[in-house]
Amino acid sequence: MDMGGSVIEVCRRRPPKLSAAARKKLACPGRHGDATCATKPLPPPPETSMHKVALVIYSQLEGSGRSAIYRQMMFAQELQRAGDDVCIVFDGAGSVAAAALADPGNPLHPLFESVRAQVRGVCRYCAKSYGVLEAIEAAALPLLGDDRGHASLRALLNEGRQIVTV
Repeated sequence: MDMGGSVIEVCRRRPPKLSAAARKKLACPGRHGDATCATKPLPPPPETSMHKVALVIYSQLEGSGRSAIYRQMMFAQELQRAGDDVCIVFDGAGSVAAAALADPGNPLHPLFESVRAQVRGVCRYCAKSYGVLEAIEAAALPLLGDDRGHASLRALLNEGRQIVTV
């Protein structure tokens, strides 16, 4: 099997007792170059398949973290438009970013508001550690602490989600 592209080819070797006409009809169009291969491409997966994705943000809104968070939120919008199941988790230093994004004075606030419904929550332990617990609570963002006080990433896997981190 060739797993390199979106089309997977399955090679089925035919017994050599085929007639010449049958061998010509089944001639391998691919790399085998012989008449004993009947390569049949499988159709690509439908584009309407729903993806389950968790976007986990560890970055702060400083330096390259700003563009990484911006792209995560844009990606969340893209997934939403496609009808995919997306959630956003702020963990580690990302809890500081969550507090900043929830501030109406932040330039990225309108973008944050457009994906706010997808915010699963902010790690409670990290929000307290980084001193933004009160700001997170004031913004009415959910707090997560299902893994010894931290947000559980395994719970996201158990939901069948792909995890994308920045």
